[in-house]
Amino acid sequence: MTHIMWLVNLAPEIQEVILFLSRVESGPNTVKEIGVRRIARVVD
Repeated sequence: MTHIMWLVNLAPEIQEVILFLSRVESGPNTVKEIGVRRIARVVD
């Protein structure tokens, strides 16, 4: 739950892009949750 709550710190535009990412059918997923979490922790 804490990980999801950190995403609230992201700008609404970034949240929207993440929500509407295309599903990866094959190959590696280019967006990793841990990378997004690191960005969300930065307070601007």
